[in-house]
Amino acid sequence: MSLEWSPRAEHDLLALKSYIAEDSPLYARQFAERLIHTVETLPLFPRKGRTVPEMGFRDDIREVLFQGYRIIYRLPTEDRIEIITVVHGARDLRKQDVITSDQDS
Repeated sequence: MSLEWSPRAEHDLLALKSYIAEDSPLYARQFAERLIHTVETLPLFPRKGRTVPEMGFRDDIREVLFQGYRIIYRLPTEDRIEIITVVHGARDLRKQDVITSDQDS
């Protein structure tokens, strides 16, 4: 099973890393590496994350938490897991366009 980062998720991670690097480039690199390591375990345990409360009864959209951030992903389709976005845990997903029409199943 493969793991794929959406363009949005890649942007989220790079923006987060850049923000942290303003204070500490070393910590930013370590943070990003640990977050990526957390995501890399998903192909082994795709249902590891909980369902996303804001998505209602959709069992295919899940999230894992990492140091106050929500890593939102789609369960395997065509033998791949898609990382959709990385957002701060305090942000309200209902006010964001996390799942766009081209991503809906």
